[in-house]
Amino acid sequence: MTGKLLKGRLLAALALMAVIVMVVTACGGDDEEKATVAPTAGPTAAGPTATRAPTATVPAPTQPPAPTPTAVPTPTRAPLPTPTAVGQQITRGGVYNIRLLADVTQGLGWDNHQVSGHTPIKVVTAMSNGLLMLDELKPTTIKADAAESWSASADGLTYTVKLRKDVFFHDGAQMTVKDVIFSYKRIIGEINTGYVSHIRGNFSPYIDVMEAPDDHTLVVRLKAPAAAFVYSLANLFAVIQQEKLGSDYMKLAANTPIGTGPYRFVERRPGLSITLRKNDRYFKKDAQGQALPYLDGLEYQIVPDSTTALAAFRTARFLEADYLDPAALNSQIETFKRELPTYTYLTGYGSWQHLGFGNKAPYTDVRIRTALNNLIDRPGFVTVNFPGIGHSGASPLMPPSIGGSWGLTDQETATLINTGPVTADHIARAKQLFREAGVDYDKFEIKILTLPIPQFTDATATIQAQWKKAGLNVTLEVPTQQVYTNRRLAGDYEIYYIPSTAAVDDPDVWLGNWYTSTSPLNTAKWSNARIDQLYTQQSQATDPERRKAIVADLQRAILTEGNWITKIAHTGGYVGWSPRLRNFNLQCPGAYCFRGRNEITWIAPA
Repeated sequence: MTGKLLKGRLLAALALMAVIVMVVTACGGDDEEKATVAPTAGPTAAGPTATRAPTATVPAPTQPPAPTPTAVPTPTRAPLPTPTAVGQQITRGGVYNIRLLADVTQGLGWDNHQVSGHTPIKVVTAMSNGLLMLDELKPTTIKADAAESWSASADGLTYTVKLRKDVFFHDGAQMTVKDVIFSYKRIIGEINTGYVSHIRGNFSPYIDVMEAPDDHTLVVRLKAPAAAFVYSLANLFAVIQQEKLGSDYMKLAANTPIGTGPYRFVERRPGLSITLRKNDRYFKKDAQGQALPYLDGLEYQIVPDSTTALAAFRTARFLEADYLDPAALNSQIETFKRELPTYTYLTGYGSWQHLGFGNKAPYTDVRIRTALNNLIDRPGFVTVNFPGIGHSGASPLMPPSIGGSWGLTDQETATLINTGPVTADHIARAKQLFREAGVDYDKFEIKILTLPIPQFTDATATIQAQWKKAGLNVTLEVPTQQVYTNRRLAGDYEIYYIPSTAAVDDPDVWLGNWYTSTSPLNTAKWSNARIDQLYTQQSQATDPERRKAIVADLQRAILTEGNWITKIAHTGGYVGWSPRLRNFNLQCPGAYCFRGRNEITWIAPA
């Protein structure tokens, strides 16, 4: 099968993965938007694109009746972004000013393989390419990026990717398959980087062998059929790094980042700004054969304060209010709709908030994890932190009630964990579980590690207050962001709080990074043989109905046995942007889409 038409059994498996989530909070997420106006396709790169698979119809498994959790608010529906109208004259040139929440940090640098976050999503994406990508305006569609074409064998075990020959790094070196294999080996861990890549789970479970028949052909042989692997090739963070620079080069913030993308690095003023300019040698052209990008450059202003950033959005210094600082726009959305009525405002579900438990006593006892899980007042958490854009039915995968294709129903989830308020019975049951585990409930002390960003610190404080109300002694640890990241990746915590998301509503993508014994974000090294077995079975299943049933069993096992990652709530967040931004879309599949590439974006006159 070819990149234009994914056939056979792979097609059947891909069909269920076409549902994508809606715009979210701190780390993003989006749900499939049924817009009143469908966007016209924008300019695309030369080369084939993959045809979206038809949606398969799968009967939902029978679920036992149970109380329904908090009522789900209806997401705001609005027309999707403004692509360039047919016959409209594109305005070239200009520098687009973009707000950054935080600067690049030493030790994390420009390395998208290492970590997600504001700089990787917004800045490094504009300087880089992967082999495939999600279409900026139609993000349920996969298309070529640095690849010329791609295909999969009939048995789904071999992918062949032809690279373009006109892709050059910003230092003038041609990109070859050696750079691709080098980059994927960094992600997998075959090349020592000093860290475990946050996207390792998108590659290492699948790849058996990588081969290079010539300088511009990559052959990947998989361990087993895996329909989700095509999304790995289109992962936002799976950028191609230059082999000759070495494994550590992009980790260092002081180094000049070198990629192949539409914009090249010019200057960084630490704590103030990052400047990129158009890559005059960029390989892509629009549908009319005109060179991309349209803009002359991107100027990132580092503005940590939300109030200052929103004031700049209100006065058009910034033309977008992005999802990475959700609390700010959420709280003032109605005001902005009145003041700037021609702007586009969208929201939906697609991210989640969760706690991760350290693999140390007493949290190694499932009774302790279960007790603490059931002492979370999820509706209360949503009301305080995500009013109108949160859902307390904390299924491991996004539930059907908010647009998910794979999650358990809210009713079944409520029979397995507490998705309602905390009652006296919950507290009594928690104390009983503590006694059975040999832990003194009244003397037990808990430390929660959290991010030093106000909306996340506040969200963690809500959990702290709920557990204190239940009689527990809870303190927060709020180090610098770099210390937080280093500690979390090293498994140095009792409990940590983090928001997260995924690019597509698929079990491999949502669960594969967190719950298996080899998952890259399973930093505490938890292991459960049954969960590993169920995960592998669903990943390799080519029959959609069978996969759906296995995924349901996997989620039940996670909620009752593998609850070392405890979902608090599924959440959303508002984004907004000016009508001057054309070929532009903040509403996309999770945070991890290509909203930051800006290779087809242009700015209409005021």
